[in-house]
Amino acid sequence: MTKILFSVLFAAAGLCGATAALAALPGGDAPRAGAKISEVDASGTALGKIPGGTVQDAELERNHGKLIWSFEIAKPSAARVTQVNIDAVTGSIVTAQAGSHAGKKEAAPDQ
Repeated sequence: MTKILFSVLFAAAGLCGATAALAALPGGDAPRAGAKISEVDASGTALGKIPGGTVQDAELERNHGKLIWSFEIAKPSAARVTQVNIDAVTGSIVTAQAGSHAGKKEAAPDQ
């Protein structure tokens, strides 16, 4: 009986570890679980900051320990995109700044 119980506990521990490892992989849903603001709602807030803009890129990321929605927004009249970061928990604007030239990706954010 003790061997069976030990085997079940060992298997359960392995399953928990595998689940945590999968959640940490890029593209996993672990960050989305902490986001209280949807991508759609956050993009609406970001687009409100840049009237006439269109979202070129969007991602959920951790930046300086804060979970944020990061949007690159382009305007037809501008050569550069504007990066607007929205707090994924509160929905408030964290930063809005001119970024890279339209069509070029910036360096990866701080983790």
